[in-house]
Amino acid sequence: NNVEIAAMTAPRSLLLVAATGDWTKNVPTIVAPMIEKVYQFHGIPEKFRAVQFDAPHNHNQDSRQAVYAWMVRWLQTGPAQDKIAEPPVPVVKKEELEIWTAKHPLPKNAIDLEGLKKVLQDKVMAQAESLPAHPELAPRYREALRFSMGVVPTPPPALWDSNPGFDAPTVLIVGPSFDPADPLVKSLVASKIHVFGLVLKPHEREFPAGGMPDQHKNHPSTFFRSELAWAVNDITGALGWIGENTKAESVDVIARAGAAVPALIADAIPTKRPATGTLLADLNGEGELPLSHPGLLRFGGLKTIVRLGQAKKRVIHNTPGKFEGVDLSTELLDTAKILEKCAVR
Repeated sequence: NNVEIAAMTAPRSLLLVAATGDWTKNVPTIVAPMIEKVYQFHGIPEKFRAVQFDAPHNHNQDSRQAVYAWMVRWLQTGPAQDKIAEPPVPVVKKEELEIWTAKHPLPKNAIDLEGLKKVLQDKVMAQAESLPAHPELAPRYREALRFSMGVVPTPPPALWDSNPGFDAPTVLIVGPSFDPADPLVKSLVASKIHVFGLVLKPHEREFPAGGMPDQHKNHPSTFFRSELAWAVNDITGALGWIGENTKAESVDVIARAGAAVPALIADAIPTKRPATGTLLADLNGEGELPLSHPGLLRFGGLKTIVRLGQAKKRVIHNTPGKFEGVDLSTELLDTAKILEKCAVR
């Protein structure tokens, strides 16, 4: 965490400048005493100092003057002092600060914000498109995806269990709801399949590790796991629980509409669980929100996620426009064929 990272500065000199009105409000009472002990251990307590000013997040004069004194002491062997007064600074006109002027115009080939986004996205996609030619990179991608989604070993929500009382092929059905009277569930149970049902529900937010209320509201993905990340965590947790509590060496996964994207992501993430035999995923009704999730975009989108999948076979249906021009070695079906696939099973 931040405290440990800051403490690693020792034995070099370190000044922490905090404010009462931002996430550094606890520096004097929690952060500084811990770091101070590290510097005392090294026998150099004078090389650490923490100051705090009654202000919101800032780079104001009080903060700057404290930094001047610290820099002079340790970079110019000056005396120990709390601050060095800042001389008057004349107001600079906006025109003097501008980079692009009539004499120094913006280059004709310059790109705007949207152009920069496209450049970055193209680089991500180019890297993702190279995965088939470099399979040795897949494990690193999968581990990075696990970290990005915040997947940690946790017990899953309550699972519906058909509990046949004997070893049987195992299926996990995932969706926003689950009905034991569903014809598909009844058909699988009648075929002596061990069926588990997982309902993906909204989660309460964890207690944030830092930040202010307005930051929690304006930048929720910085401080909290998204519902997509929670859903992925629930699916990997369910598969892990099945592996620990049954003799199943392989589990087929049926992801109903509304659960397909998290199921596909979970299939790509390395966790301790049984192998996935067949993954049936219904993308019907998946809006743009989960598909534009930062955790997906930084990996090249859903196409990359499917490339990283570990199931022996994947059947993805209701996929208009999502995989055009990409050979994923995956069956892409329409809704009408999914029941046929289940019946064949």
